Amino acid sequence: MPAVFPAALLAVAFLTGAAEAAERPPLPECDAPKLRVDLTPEATRKALEVCVNPDFPTTFKFNSPLPPGTVVEVQPENRFAESRGPQILTFIPREDYLPGERVKVTLRFADGAAPASVTFILVGHPARAVTQVQVFRHARPVEVCQQEVREARAEARQCQEENARLRAERGRPDGLRGLFDAGLMNREGIRSRGLGGKTSSLEGNALTVEEAFSYRTEGLEQGGRVAVLVLLSNPGAPPWTVAGAALSGPTGEELTLLPLWHTGPIHPGTEWGQVVVEVEATGEQAKGTYTLKLWDAEGRTITLGKVTFP
Repeated sequence: MPAVFPAALLAVAFLTGAAEAAERPPLPECDAPKLRVDLTPEATRKALEVCVNPDFPTTFKFNSPLPPGTVVEVQPENRFAESRGPQILTFIPREDYLPGERVKVTLRFADGAAPASVTFILVGHPARAVTQVQVFRHARPVEVCQQEVREARAEARQCQEENARLRAERGRPDGLRGLFDAGLMNREGIRSRGLGGKTSSLEGNALTVEEAFSYRTEGLEQGGRVAVLVLLSNPGAPPWTVAGAALSGPTGEELTLLPLWHTGPIHPGTEWGQVVVEVEATGEQAKGTYTLKLWDAEGRTITLGKVTFP
């Protein structure tokens, strides 16, 4: 009469087997009996899994003799019969070596060259084994690798500096504002005019207008740019930072401004601050007379009248 197992015991057995299967890593595919492994100083290779089986020896053959003093670490121990030669390591699993069982083998080379070590995981397989692993170690002296690291770091620093320079240049405004920032406003091709007493600065301005200059590009008949540079001082008011600007004609029409350029907050008792206002203008527009109004985030204004261009 067949034995009858309680349902609870069957459930426990099923769950235990399922849990063990879930915890056990999958077996390697073991498609070929031979493997080739290239070890280079640059590689950050993780441990390579190699199929083994008690019926077959697995031999690691190196492209050059192992350096004297090379250490072979096997964890756990006593799971293989081993045979070693100048360029060969052979492992024969014990008869009770189980499918899925894993043993870590690490070689630590003693010649001071890179790569300094390599690790293999020998995985038990129920039917197959890799019988030969050809290991090609492309060794380089540590001094050479260290020099390469130093050169790479120097190149990285140079790239960082170049990136910082490019970011700074990209951060510099373009057009007439960029030329002013680079100190090129008085070069050939850029016409300038010191506005001096030609302009009028309104009483009640938040800051003092010390000087003003206007600029234009040549060939404005086909369209170009004009700009106004205003030098401001703070006689004792709270710090002032330009937040907006308007350049309007006698009838109130406003020219479309390009993004403002300025030197930052203007504090009392410090050097003059600078604001550059630039617009795309036609030759006809550049002949006009304008009023420039600047303001900060709190609405404190600076108004400069009778602005003309060269």
